[in-house]
Amino acid sequence: MWRPTGQPPARRGVSALPAVLIGCGFALVVVIVLVIGGVVLINSTTFRQSVCNTWNNNPQDAQTPCPFQPSQ
Repeated sequence: MWRPTGQPPARRGVSALPAVLIGCGFALVVVIVLVIGGVVLINSTTFRQSVCNTWNNNPQDAQTPCPFQPSQ
């Protein structure tokens, strides 16, 4: 391709696909870690007890049962 002397060679367009794939991969890892952490947290009896203790100590929510309270 002809170009005037002293001009740098024409630069071809750089694809954004690798950056998009890396960004999506990173977002997917973050979502997976948050979901697994949430499941582990919800299944923790200490977490459920602390939520129910806070729930029962709040006078506004005293009429409604704690959502994590085991059914009796």
